[in-house]
Amino acid sequence: MTGNVFAAVGLGETERHDLAAALDSASIGRRMPGKLVPPVNWHITIRFLGEVDEPVVDRFTHALSEAIDADPGRIRCS
Repeated sequence: MTGNVFAAVGLGETERHDLAAALDSASIGRRMPGKLVPPVNWHITIRFLGEVDEPVVDRFTHALSEAIDADPGRIRCS
C-alpha cells in the first residue's frame, strides 16, 4: 500500500495569501470545519484516490501523463 494518492493543482503564494485573508475575515468568531493545514500546503485537489496499491498508482500517473497535454494556464476565482 502507498500513502494517500491524489492529483492536485498547486496555488501560488499570492493566491494562498489572498485566500487565507478571505478565510480569516469570513471565519471571525467561529471555527472553520476541517483540518488546519499551513497555507504553504494548500492546493486544489482534482482527484483523491486514498490509499491504493502500487499498480493503481502506476495506472493513475500514466493516465494523467497521457491526459495532460496542454500549457499551464491560470484560473481566476472572484
